[in-house]
Amino acid sequence: MRRIVICIILALVILAGGICGVIYTTGFSDGLLTEVEAVAENFERGDIEAAKQAFSRVKTSWDGFRDFHILVSDQEHALEITMCITRMESLLEQEEDDLLTECATAAKLIEVFRHEQLPNITNIL
Repeated sequence: MRRIVICIILALVILAGGICGVIYTTGFSDGLLTEVEAVAENFERGDIEAAKQAFSRVKTSWDGFRDFHILVSDQEHALEITMCITRMESLLEQEEDDLLTECATAAKLIEVFRHEQLPNITNIL
């Protein structure tokens, strides 16, 4: 009887951890997506300083999240986002118009990342 209770408790802890992970990942990716869009909007308006500040928040947020590997099940996809953010940094420093394309790519990668972290039957199998 005690084994069943312990198994139920462990299952509940695992379920709670999964739910917290999904909530955190979804909230984080929404915030990161907003910041990437802010980089693009500020750059389009010609406000390079504001774009650099928004990019700094993107880079800091992503680096902090990436170090928290327990929530990232697809390391290759996380690496693609990291490389995209690195390219954004270079393009922003050079004030290249290709930054807008890279921002759009980063936004799409973040959306795909968020979808891939959700526990649905497709992602589990």
